[in-house]
Amino acid sequence: MDVRAGVLVLACFSGSAFAQQVFKCEHGKEVSYQSDPCPGQAAKAWDATPRPIDPDKAARVQAAQQQLDAARASRPVYVAQTASVGAVVGIAADAQRCDAAKRSRERVLETVGDRRSVELTRKLDAEVFTACR
Repeated sequence: MDVRAGVLVLACFSGSAFAQQVFKCEHGKEVSYQSDPCPGQAAKAWDATPRPIDPDKAARVQAAQQQLDAARASRPVYVAQTASVGAVVGIAADAQRCDAAKRSRERVLETVGDRRSVELTRKLDAEVFTACR
C-alpha cells in the first residue's frame, strides 16, 4: 500500500476518534460507564472530546523534565558488591557515610552470627537505607 493511501485512510477515521461520548447506564443498583448508548434511557451522557494540547504547558513540562534529568545526571552513582545479590546500583548523597553504615551492619551481623533476629536485621537495614539514600 502506498504511504499516501495509508495516511488518507487514517485521516478518514481520525475525526471520529476525537468526538466521543460517555454514557452512564443504571441497571437496578449496578452502574456502568460506556461509550455505547445504554439499552434504554441513559442516566447521564456527556461529551468526552479530548482537549487540545496547550503548547505553553507542554513547553513548561518539557523544561521541568530537562531540569530533573540534569539533576539526576549530576548525582554520583555508586556500585556496591554483595555476595548473594550481585551488583547493586544506588544513588547516595554521601558515599563515605553509606559505606560506613554498610561496614557497621556487616560487623554487627558477623558478631551476632546465627543468633540474629528479624528486628535486628530490619534495624540495621533501615540504618543503611537512611545513610545511603
